[in-house]
Amino acid sequence: MSSKCGGKSSVYVYKGGDEKRGIRALVGLYFKNKYFLFPDDKETLEKIKKDILYAIIYSYMRCSEKGYAEEELIKEFHNIALVILGYCSKNDREVWENELNDFYIMLFRYVLEIGMEYDHGIVVKLLVNSGLLEILSLCIDQIQPYEYDPELILGYLMDPSVSDTDKRMLSFMTHRVCRPVKDIAKINIEELSEDELTAAIRTQYFESDDRERVNRRLFDLLRNLSLREDMKDKYASFVKDVINLHVEYAIPISAYREYIKSHPLYKILYCPETVDYEKLDLRVFVNVKSQKIINNAVEYGRYPLYKRIRDAYYKDMGIKFCEAFNQILRIENYKYFYETDRKEKKNRKNRN
Repeated sequence: MSSKCGGKSSVYVYKGGDEKRGIRALVGLYFKNKYFLFPDDKETLEKIKKDILYAIIYSYMRCSEKGYAEEELIKEFHNIALVILGYCSKNDREVWENELNDFYIMLFRYVLEIGMEYDHGIVVKLLVNSGLLEILSLCIDQIQPYEYDPELILGYLMDPSVSDTDKRMLSFMTHRVCRPVKDIAKINIEELSEDELTAAIRTQYFESDDRERVNRRLFDLLRNLSLREDMKDKYASFVKDVINLHVEYAIPISAYREYIKSHPLYKILYCPETVDYEKLDLRVFVNVKSQKIINNAVEYGRYPLYKRIRDAYYKDMGIKFCEAFNQILRIENYKYFYETDRKEKKNRKNRN
């Protein structure tokens, strides 16, 4: 593959013997929960680190030329974030101490310092929408206490070209390793949108003393959206986020049950036998990480659900990168049934 800007860069593929190893290959392993197979030899890690830095510079330059944060490059930043998270999950102390800890600390500073040379609004959009800073903050904070100078972030928070929403998101995603950002940002809970509030809860931005106000804001947003006919899609998306937060971060759900009990994810979680899996909108599984939801869907959806997902897979193979779809597609018994069905249909067609 070419390593030139504008072509497929060497970010994506490394060769070690007959094995291809690279960012996209590592992302594939991550989605299969095989991050323990991530390479940890010094030579490959050095290539990965250099190409991550190259990808960041290239993305800043390209987005600056285009004048907006290109979706494809947001996705590549997200891929880098997943590889970083995969190495963090691998939990190899020796690799961390010798190769990765200092790199992650440097990378956090690098993306913000180099970003100051480009359009700040575009840079923050890339970093926020990809989740790169959030995952870096999480990984750095897990390994050792580390705090950055708030000047690193102040330039973005004070820039009028950065939207207020992106400023708040930047604060949520960096506060673990830059604690003074809370004093700088001065965020009002009552003014937060649905996406902002869920990001704040996910990153544990607010203190326990703020819990009552957070819960009240969450309740108000759910109630207000539920009353608007023109916001059905936004309401469904927000309910999904709330359920995911409940599963992952144990926010209370009893106070909101009235507004979420009709959502398919809630039903799969608490009354899976009531769901029609042959008519269920498959998009409900996107970004779902709850093992209980996935297990319930498998148990009650059985082969009809698998068949629908497998049919969707042939139309868009990218769905394999959704954790729920990936797990369901790997069920061996259903694979056998599906392939048998396909062969029988093909034989009948040939006979006719």
